[in-house]
Amino acid sequence: ATSQAMVDQSHVWKLGGWSAAQITRAQMYQYENGTTVYSGRPTTWTGKIALMYPSDYAYASNGGSTCDTTNIYDWDGIPANARCAQNSWLFNSSQHQWTLTPSSGHSNNAFIVSSAGFVNYNYYSSGVTDTFGVRPVLFLTLDVKIKSGTGTKTDPYILTK
Repeated sequence: ATSQAMVDQSHVWKLGGWSAAQITRAQMYQYENGTTVYSGRPTTWTGKIALMYPSDYAYASNGGSTCDTTNIYDWDGIPANARCAQNSWLFNSSQHQWTLTPSSGHSNNAFIVSSAGFVNYNYYSSGVTDTFGVRPVLFLTLDVKIKSGTGTKTDPYILTK
């Protein structure tokens, strides 16, 4: 099967958000999958490819149990908290990254992963000159299986249908 046939062509992406980043990664995951949105905004979007969620970044960290209880807004600063960001394979210290999750408290804000490692929301507009990175994500169809590989850079997964 071709790679394109392995991608879920009509995945339903959740657009729930929250109005602050002073929450844990588990709480952020709940809000992302919820229906709290800015007045009149949709709660889902259907498509093939979207941006990562803040919780994707947060759960990609193996920084220890401190990361479970530390607000994702505080994932920089003191060494115990900074370990959460530095141990996320999605962390990028050279560029802020947009996420799919909108702010439910502001009409023109979406959450970002900052280059310092914390998660917060930021103003977006066509007139903004800041250059932020993106991490495209997708879902595979349910019939895709791992044929071989361990998922590392030198031994990537080989997929099959």
